Amino acid sequence: IEGVKVASKTGSAELGVDKRLVNSWITGFFPYENPKYSFVVIMEKGNRENVYGAIMAMRETLLWMRDNTDYIKK
Repeated sequence: IEGVKVASKTGSAELGVDKRLVNSWITGFFPYENPKYSFVVIMEKGNRENVYGAIMAMRETLLWMRDNTDYIKK
């Protein structure tokens, strides 16, 4: 994300015998050079076809923060 330096780790796990559902998560902190904020996003029982999961939810949050708050300096 332009203007936001984030350190993060992601993961996922398929659920059930047929593996049609997936849990996904992302955890991290920002700004990278001088951390002030941390985050964890967990999405449970998502559709396996959704390859973005928690990553996209956190991306949208960071974009909103960058554009609408002073938490992420422009």
